[in-house]
Amino acid sequence: MALSFTSNKRATQVISDSSGYRGPNDYLFNLDIPNDEYFVLDSGQRIHEELDYFLSVSRSSTNGKIFDDQLNILDVPPNTARRTYLPAYDTYGVLIEEARYNFFNQTPMESKPVSILPQTTNIFACFAMGGTAKVSATEVDIIGGAGSYDNPMFFTLKSAGTRTPFVTLSAGVTAVQVEQLVGKRTASVVPSRSAATKAAESMRILDGALQKEQGCIVLHILESKRKATHTASEYTPYFQIKHDEDNYIAANRRMDRSVFTLQLFKSGAEVLATQLAVASSKNKIAVSWEKGAIRFAVNGVSYSLDERMDATFSPQNIGLLSTISTWVRDPGNAALTNLVAYDRALTLEELAKATTSWD
Repeated sequence: MALSFTSNKRATQVISDSSGYRGPNDYLFNLDIPNDEYFVLDSGQRIHEELDYFLSVSRSSTNGKIFDDQLNILDVPPNTARRTYLPAYDTYGVLIEEARYNFFNQTPMESKPVSILPQTTNIFACFAMGGTAKVSATEVDIIGGAGSYDNPMFFTLKSAGTRTPFVTLSAGVTAVQVEQLVGKRTASVVPSRSAATKAAESMRILDGALQKEQGCIVLHILESKRKATHTASEYTPYFQIKHDEDNYIAANRRMDRSVFTLQLFKSGAEVLATQLAVASSKNKIAVSWEKGAIRFAVNGVSYSLDERMDATFSPQNIGLLSTISTWVRDPGNAALTNLVAYDRALTLEELAKATTSWD
């Protein structure tokens, strides 16, 4: 489905950008997720659309869970973007997370053992809304945390110990999540249903939206802060701009080492992996392509690559916060809060300015 500029939606004249975006204002479209405003720019006018006009989300579970700004848990339909309130950042974003199973039966909401946990050395997380949910150090090995939403309790199973540890709830608890952390060491943002798997998600810009040999995307990404202390390798995928399976640009941040990597693949082989020190979990990233020439920026600093893609490189698929072919297996446990796209390449100066936005 390609983006069309014929629309019967309401149009407003563009005077200034109220989202806090500082880049050039001749963009193709702008997704201002905190303010729930999404529009195509056509001859200086904003043509307003719904979020799913721009983003395609795949999630096999029947419903997705989100927060409103009062931390009430709500459902969204299958395969729709989970625009949710993000308590850690006090804003809204579209959330993408890996698959998780909730081992706690919330009916009735009372202290009890969890459903049987898998025999594994993986880390588990336990947290509650409205109070605390705690397991005992006599039954499991506690890594840390208090069992609240803001400070989840992380633990591992004892060797030859119980696989059904008892969870003690404080007064006032409204929801509980006990989950295994597989690809990511961060707790889920929104608790899921009891004894049910929250399916893994993937997201992309609708195919055909930026199918040209020049263009640019600017992203504002917020990674989950609620993580266990660990030393294992962990990656948050940021994007994959794919011409085909063998030719693409992709980026991630390795969380345990605070390293951002931009990678170019040509004819099925890696030809470049540029790395930068990026310690923040809140990042503005832009990448621009023009007949094979690649420029990018991270948090206000722009770069030009000597290595080029083929001159005919044009995106057929742009994945966001989702698995990256042959590279990052797991989705990101992260949220997209802003996306601005252009049908032209941006200069180094424009890229730098664009990625100082939304502070």
